[in-house]
Amino acid sequence: MRQSRLWVLALISVWLALPASPSGVDAEALFERVKNLNPSLQDYSADMTLALDAKVSFVPYKPNLKGTYYYKKPDKNKVELEKAPGFLKRYPNIYGFNLPNLQKYSARVVGREKLNGEDCHHVELVPKVFKSDVRRVDVWIHSTSYAVLRHQTTYAREGLLTVDTEFQTVDGYLVLKGMRAMFHFPAASMEATARAQYSNYRFNQNLPDSLFSSRQEG
Repeated sequence: MRQSRLWVLALISVWLALPASPSGVDAEALFERVKNLNPSLQDYSADMTLALDAKVSFVPYKPNLKGTYYYKKPDKNKVELEKAPGFLKRYPNIYGFNLPNLQKYSARVVGREKLNGEDCHHVELVPKVFKSDVRRVDVWIHSTSYAVLRHQTTYAREGLLTVDTEFQTVDGYLVLKGMRAMFHFPAASMEATARAQYSNYRFNQNLPDSLFSSRQEG
């Protein structure tokens, strides 16, 4: 009897020693930390410039655009750009990261990785049901600030959209400084790189929800 008890205790000890993921955290906990970034910040707007270098059907297109970026907690994003090209409207996730509904994804923490010299948690999200062209979303979350430094969406037909973000501290808030988005959609004969800079922040303006009813406007 005593040996049986010792065997059970040994099994329990081994089970408790197993980490929930390679980095010792789970996806739900990580995204909760992302959600709670800047606790006292409710919303903001900022001036935005966007330099686009694109080839659509092998035709070069290189406009420099200006506009305004809007954010409202926890993950409402909107950009108003002057004379924005139509294809940008199809990919509003280049402007800000939307928290995933984890009930719709199989989530896995791949592990800790270095991204541009920063220590990050790499999370992989695979839709449980494929209702769109999205096949996988990979997210890199900074290990101490919990800012999303990269999110990468893999689409059907070898489509890929990678968004890298750079942050800065303004008035005590960790907010966007710059963004680089890389589009690779061979099936549509489209390659593009977009680089954005953010400045002149206005915080806690009580922005209405109606402002974000349309995700993206030209």
